[in-house]
Amino acid sequence: MTNEAPLMEAAVCADHRAKLESGAPWDLDGVKNELRMESSLPPVVTGFEISSSMGPGVTMKLDLEGYEQPVQVWITREHLSKLVKSFSFETEDV
Repeated sequence: MTNEAPLMEAAVCADHRAKLESGAPWDLDGVKNELRMESSLPPVVTGFEISSSMGPGVTMKLDLEGYEQPVQVWITREHLSKLVKSFSFETEDV
């Protein structure tokens, strides 16, 4: 299995390869060279909403796979800005 950016490779069994090819969520730990899938991953974010306020931060609501209720967190505008800027990759959806 090859991750295009940055270029990394890891050996995977046929079962995991089939899951990867079908679009299952995954992460490749570049330090340990481990492929993480399924229960090894944190919950998948399936949706989110940001509610602005007059204060120094915003409330972010995260819909997580496997959770009945959304998780809400409060984040300062400064940290939200850093979070947005941390995504240095490009996708068609962003």
